[in-house]
Amino acid sequence: VRYSTSQLALLNSISATFTLLSDATVKLFINDSNFKDNVGGMSLNVSAVPVPAAALLFAPALLGFMGLRRKAKNILA
Repeated sequence: VRYSTSQLALLNSISATFTLLSDATVKLFINDSNFKDNVGGMSLNVSAVPVPAAALLFAPALLGFMGLRRKAKNILA
């Protein structure tokens, strides 16, 4: 499909959203050939997802367990 103006092409664009559950490489392609008009575009908005609060609580809990272990070693010594 050819559009007479860029505005008309934008109005007929297709939008897609996806979320990655882990770090990954994403490859995006624009399909084109010798018989096409070499017109195409892609726009990306990338945003990081914040670490859940539970993960932030893990570090202090781990330090607490390390402290208990150290205390137990001192009592046994």
